[in-house]
Amino acid sequence: MKGSAVRQLDRNWAGLRACFRASAHTALDRLRRQRARLESSRRTRAGQGRVFAYTVIAVLTGSQPSPAEKAALDQAIMAAYHHAGITADQRTWARPAPLLGDLAAALRAGATPPAITLADRLVPYTSGTHAALFSAPTTTRPAGHLVVFSLCSLA
Repeated sequence: MKGSAVRQLDRNWAGLRACFRASAHTALDRLRRQRARLESSRRTRAGQGRVFAYTVIAVLTGSQPSPAEKAALDQAIMAAYHHAGITADQRTWARPAPLLGDLAAALRAGATPPAITLADRLVPYTSGTHAALFSAPTTTRPAGHLVVFSLCSLA
């Protein structure tokens, strides 16, 4: 090969290496962003059941819990999920979620006045007139993008 052809090959090779490094760097950045999204999604999904519990309690009791009740509720939700063996570890998410009665028991175990008051407000749904609706996991498998269960007549 002549000198100019060798130099051209060297330039082409250098250009290919630079292009490969840029592509690899871009792909690595893309993988890092995807991993961050997955981690964020895991944390979000792990907390969705807890957020749902806050909403259900507010609907059933007819009002937002007081700050002291919210603190007691937060502790009870974490205790109920822990007792059910559900953690931030995605492998535990297939386990049955705690029921409303489990949450009420965790509230009573908290033994603080706000926790007991909130547990008392849940009695109609845990051992009272509406207990049959909340004493077992749902048998309904919602299908559709948006499914609404109206509980307004229960409060």
